[in-house]
Parts: sequence; structure tokens; C-alpha cells
Amino acid sequence: MGALRLILGLLAAVAIVSFGVLNMKPVSVTYHQIGTVEFPLFYILLGFFVSGFIVAWLGGIFDRLRFYARFRTHRRQIRVLEKELESEKQKSGRLLPASVATDSNGEAARSLPASAPSDSPPASENSPGSAPSREEGRNVPLD
Repeated sequence: MGALRLILGLLAAVAIVSFGVLNMKPVSVTYHQIGTVEFPLFYILLGFFVSGFIVAWLGGIFDRLRFYARFRTHRRQIRVLEKELESEKQKSGRLLPASVATDSNGEAARSLPASAPSDSPPASENSPGSAPSREEGRNVPLD
């Protein structure tokens, strides 16, 4: 990759130098009431290029400074949170208390409440004198 950059840089330098050699005729530049000056066209274009480069570089510096400030703030927060996690690990000795069981996904298992409905119907529905009721949606053989 370094060789490719070198070749492209050399090609750009050759193009710029050849442009400069071909455009050395003086050009008059007038700016408001300051006056008129004559410079070769190559120098005028080079001056505008350099000034644009400086403006872009200054804008990039401000963005980088803002990025590094945010980066340092986040790095400090990470250090504080890691210290807090270590202290909590040392206090408890483990992440989950021993009384909480986990399932295969690593989530805490939940037990059903004691008043959970059972599958058997209540005794009042199937009393000895009445016919068994057919529940809707069940596969029950028809007689």
C-alpha cells in the first residue's frame, strides 16, 4: 500500500509541476480598493489551494479535539464502572445469590404460585349422577 501511495504522490507532483511550468505568464489580480498585483497563475492557484488546505485542517482539528474529549470522558466512566463492578463482586462473592436457580438460558427460573389451576376438573362437574360434560376444543370421541 505504501508503494501505491508513493506512485500516486509522484504522479500528482509531476502534474502540478508541469501545470506550473506551462502557466507562468503573469496574471493581474484586482481586489476591491487594495490595488492590482501581477503574479503568475500557478502561484495564485497554489495560494488558494494552500489556504483551503489550512481552513480544512483547522476545522478537522476542532472535530478531533471534541472527539478526544468525549473519548476521555467515556474512558473515565468505564474505569469507574469497572471498579464498581469489582467491588460488588467482592461484596457478594458471586453475581447471583445462591437461592436463585437458573435455567439453561441463564435466566432466573420462576416457580408457579401455589394456587395454580390443575388439569383435573372440579368435583362438582363430574358428580356421580350427571353425564360428563364435553369441553369445547378438546378431542373427545363422539358416540
